[in-house]
Amino acid sequence: MAKKNLVLLSCLGLLLLALAALVFLQLSARQRFVTRGQDIEAPPPVADTVYPPLCVNTALEQYDAVQLAGALTLAEEGGFTWVRQRFPWSEIEPEPGRFEWARWDAIVSGAVEHGLQLLPVLTSPPAWAGMPPDPEAFARFAAALANHYSAQLVYYQIWHNPNLGDSWGGQADPLVYAEILAHVAPAIREADPGARIVLGGLAPNTEAGPVNYNEPRFLELLSAADASPYYDVVAVNPLGFASGPEDRTVDVAQLNFSRVILVREAMEDLEVDDKAVWATLIGWNSLPETWDSPASIWGQVDESTQAEYTIAALDRAESEWPWMGVMCVNNLQPRPADPSRAVLDAEEHWGFALVGPNGELRPLYTALQTWAARPQIARVGVYPASSPLITYTGGWRLGPLGADIPLDASAEAGNARATLTFEGTGVRLRVRRGAYLAFLFATVDGKPAPELPRDESGRAYVVLYDPLAKVATVTLARQLPYGVHTVELVAERGWYQWALASWEVAHEQSNPPLLALYWFAVVALVAGAAFLASRIEWGALLRWLKAGYARLGAPGQLVLATVLSAIFGFAAWMVWAQGAFRRLGDGHQLGGLLAEDDV
Repeated sequence: MAKKNLVLLSCLGLLLLALAALVFLQLSARQRFVTRGQDIEAPPPVADTVYPPLCVNTALEQYDAVQLAGALTLAEEGGFTWVRQRFPWSEIEPEPGRFEWARWDAIVSGAVEHGLQLLPVLTSPPAWAGMPPDPEAFARFAAALANHYSAQLVYYQIWHNPNLGDSWGGQADPLVYAEILAHVAPAIREADPGARIVLGGLAPNTEAGPVNYNEPRFLELLSAADASPYYDVVAVNPLGFASGPEDRTVDVAQLNFSRVILVREAMEDLEVDDKAVWATLIGWNSLPETWDSPASIWGQVDESTQAEYTIAALDRAESEWPWMGVMCVNNLQPRPADPSRAVLDAEEHWGFALVGPNGELRPLYTALQTWAARPQIARVGVYPASSPLITYTGGWRLGPLGADIPLDASAEAGNARATLTFEGTGVRLRVRRGAYLAFLFATVDGKPAPELPRDESGRAYVVLYDPLAKVATVTLARQLPYGVHTVELVAERGWYQWALASWEVAHEQSNPPLLALYWFAVVALVAGAAFLASRIEWGALLRWLKAGYARLGAPGQLVLATVLSAIFGFAAWMVWAQGAFRRLGDGHQLGGLLAEDDV
């Protein structure tokens, strides 16, 4: 009897071990699935992750002077800080050497007057330049444009959808585009030494050539053609299509918002991940319920869902992707091919528009306006000392080196303070030390910064003295409860050394209690199984299992197979089902998660 009990106990132990291991593996897989593409530690700085990032695509060339002013006012009042505007080569230089700047001068000067930064898209070559266009002719045009607008522009985007054959009159060719970049980028940089070159927005598609190329494949081929030195920013067009922004499937065959992660991973593989990614075309298509024309290739949602998805996409990018810079919503108002037919035409992007054909504001405009006006906080990433998210009191100076402490800064007087509110679990400073004794006294949520030393008064401090004037990274806090926290610095001397260089916000990954419990269970069961295994007669155990399985008969065996299949199927569903388990680690209840997935 004792022997039989030992066999049963051994079987139970092995079963529990298998289940614990399965759960652990599925939790690990789910964690990788949910956090793919995220930088959870404080990431290295990425240039061109500008703030604030909100941008809108425009077709400003369609308006007269009064309409142009109205459109720019809508963009400004909507909370946008950027506008992305096509500058068609064919309309600016209709004949070789003859430039027509008037319409575009009005657009550029109007954008400046409204405090909007402009991202010009150089595209649409004239017939005389050929297709693909002659690279040298394109370079001359680009240089002329950069020379003409160098005082107003910084960024220049070269082409639109370069990975689609339609953009080239039939077939995309990475080598042709690489050659154009190799001519155009140096020409722009020579005319405007401070220029930054933005890659043409890569369109979402699943093909690997030769007509169209998916985004990571096109980027790989550009790298093979040695094009990387000729662009500073990678641009993608992650439209949402039929799924929401919380669809975390990352697959070249899946058209969704998350596919931008494919591009970032390709950049890491190609070692160009020091460049930022800009989303130059994002959004969800919404057409009237009465729409009876051909279905849109971009999918279809109602207006409230369009607004909800777009805001959630912006939130996700800000929270999870510190390598993401400008994000351009598609669009303010498209330019109709036939102005007399300004209707909600799927082909002309009216389903994406923030403003309807008759000037009516759609729900998406209002939602974006509210989002842009919300209190601003820092999320995971690196922020220069000049970031608008940092509040300074006193006479701090801001410049390329960072922030300089004001003269006569005194901790006792509290007359020189810097404050940052962030969402995450940790924060660090990059400080530039100098030859004179000086300090920054730091608090986090009103208490002394936990990772710093304390003085005799209990104040946490950062030393700003170093005769070698080195730049150092100093951790103020780590492993805080995830959420919103506020850091305040009070300066004691330290002027003329530009002491504050940058701030770094982190979301450190820690094992949740449940995962720790599963680790304990796995270890305990492994130890228990090893103990039992040393006392089991394996031959007898196998004979007992075989006999037990035979006694089940066909119906019992079918039930057993069904139960085991259900266990493994449920485990797989935990990992791959979209939405329902995406926040399992946050402690939500299953019922709430399932209800949330029904939205």
